[in-house]
Amino acid sequence: MLQPDTLPMYPPVSRPTPSAARQLPRLTVSCVTEGRDRDGDLTGALFISATLGNRALSVRIAADGRVSKLDRGQRQALSEPARKTLAGALRRYLQALPWIDELAATALHRVTCSLYPSPDLTRFVARRIAAAGEHLVLTGSADGMTIDVVLLRGTQTLSARFHGPHDSARALTGTERVALSRALATYVSGTCPQWSLYAELVEAARFDVH
Repeated sequence: MLQPDTLPMYPPVSRPTPSAARQLPRLTVSCVTEGRDRDGDLTGALFISATLGNRALSVRIAADGRVSKLDRGQRQALSEPARKTLAGALRRYLQALPWIDELAATALHRVTCSLYPSPDLTRFVARRIAAAGEHLVLTGSADGMTIDVVLLRGTQTLSARFHGPHDSARALTGTERVALSRALATYVSGTCPQWSLYAELVEAARFDVH
């Protein structure tokens, strides 16, 4: 048996420090612009200019939410992991700005919806509705997701919080407002408790929808 003072000595194992560890390139958004056709009219598409390391990237988000990378004039659909990376880059971009970039916010919303599709509000089932001063709060569910709808009575603004794999709170789109008004139409009857509150919310959902 070796004595303590005769134990073999091995050179220390070198371990990379965090600063020496290989850093993967990070996707950085430069700007978000609107797409236009040859006549200069808006197409509804959004274009994201970004960089990944030393590479310049261009991403197109169609009005229907399809996300694709532009490579030499060709469109390549982005995979789910790539869209998650893009969503993270858009969040960092928005957080770093001293103002609200509506185009970037819309781009983030579309990318998020492509990852976590919104429920179909025509299948909305109401559980409870209550008035609280200037607010009207409706809780229900659609496609297995719990949803809180809030009406600001003074401005007829409708917003919702979606409780699911990716919680989000935002204003309802025109399409969603129409879908919600159709789903709630069955609650607007004299036999339904608080039917007048449902009627108020249905009227607001139909307000200023083009």
